[in-house]
Amino acid sequence: DPKSKVNKSTEVDVDIREIGIYKFVARDSGHHELVLESPLHNATIALMDLDAVQSILEVYMERFNVLKENRMNLLTVIFKNHGARSGANIAHPHSQVVALRVMPSELRLSLERAQRYFNDHGCCLYCKMIRHEVQMDSPLNSSKSRVVVESSCFVALIPYAATVPYETHIFPRRHADTIGGLTVEELADLARILRDVLRRLYGLLQNPDFSYVFRNAPYVHE
Repeated sequence: DPKSKVNKSTEVDVDIREIGIYKFVARDSGHHELVLESPLHNATIALMDLDAVQSILEVYMERFNVLKENRMNLLTVIFKNHGARSGANIAHPHSQVVALRVMPSELRLSLERAQRYFNDHGCCLYCKMIRHEVQMDSPLNSSKSRVVVESSCFVALIPYAATVPYETHIFPRRHADTIGGLTVEELADLARILRDVLRRLYGLLQNPDFSYVFRNAPYVHE
């Protein structure tokens, strides 16, 4: 059970100081946790039963919401590297949960682009993209060629300008921006579609090295 195998880091008080226009963290901050996905050394999500996959996602959700309680955490990144070429240096199946005090530049750029699209068009960029891909409302996508698989709550698709071969994005149909707010139904559906995508890659490419990341929006602390 992954719930019993979370390596929890120690919470640290953060001293943020300013010198002129510059701001810096005077002490170490943040959290870095490992989620051990299975007691089996050679297990992989692609071949697990759905209950095991859902248990992993439940750990992600739990840790995301717990780390939100520390107001010094700006956001939490959840990711998995599988295989040496993906950067994994631990063979046992695991994922990582990292709470940060700073926002990665790539995420900041994505948020800025989405905000700019909303300002220009009055709607969510990602909701519009999902409708475009699924409903085939453009002659450029008459065959739904980029949709990998659909479920009741999620859509997995290849982006129009993928940066690497087999790049796949999984989007919620509902306008949701973090794993922390998913419903029980959505989490179960996410387990199904995540395993489906990874199982397709496993069969097609014979257990390839890969990485996946949950792109959660920053926390909103009241």
